[in-house]
Amino acid sequence: MIWSSQVLGPASDQTVRDGTPSVGRRDGQLKDFDFSTLPVAEPMQRSLAAALAAAVKGWSSHETSPRQFRELKGFAEFASQQERPPHDLDELNAALLKAWSLRLKDSPGGRAMFRNVTALLRKDPRVHTGPAAEELARRVPMLPRQRKSYAATELDQIRLTARRTFRSALLRIEKNAAYLERGRAVARIRSPARTAVRAAI
Repeated sequence: MIWSSQVLGPASDQTVRDGTPSVGRRDGQLKDFDFSTLPVAEPMQRSLAAALAAAVKGWSSHETSPRQFRELKGFAEFASQQERPPHDLDELNAALLKAWSLRLKDSPGGRAMFRNVTALLRKDPRVHTGPAAEELARRVPMLPRQRKSYAATELDQIRLTARRTFRSALLRIEKNAAYLERGRAVARIRSPARTAVRAAI
């Protein structure tokens, strides 16, 4: 089975265990990921394990490497669905990466996933040249904001409208409260008179 272990913090070493790249803290804190579960050829599994191992040396979050393992798994699943799945990273091509980018481009999370995985793949020197190099180096921008920020004059108008609405509601509340209080006062005045009439009868 193919394993890569998590490192949490900068004080780490990269080692090889059972012929497979792994990383671990000097304090022994590890977390293993089974790359043999990825639906790609074993050389690709080993290359992805090595890429993750090379990347996690400077991470300080407990959540980063599990997330990046899930993202690598998503990439492996996409690669495995191609007509000719790549056997290893040196067989990656621009068409595959473009197709994967198109699948992910419509959501902020998808674009972040593409950026994270391509950053990991660039850890392998074999992809620095060749058919995939340009696509791996391509910058993927954030999605544009769907709602633009309000201009200062628009914000002033919103505040003015809100104040007017609040003032109108407050006046209605105060008017209703005064009306209720007058009703209670009249009821208190009439109540002793009724009591006196009943007593006289």
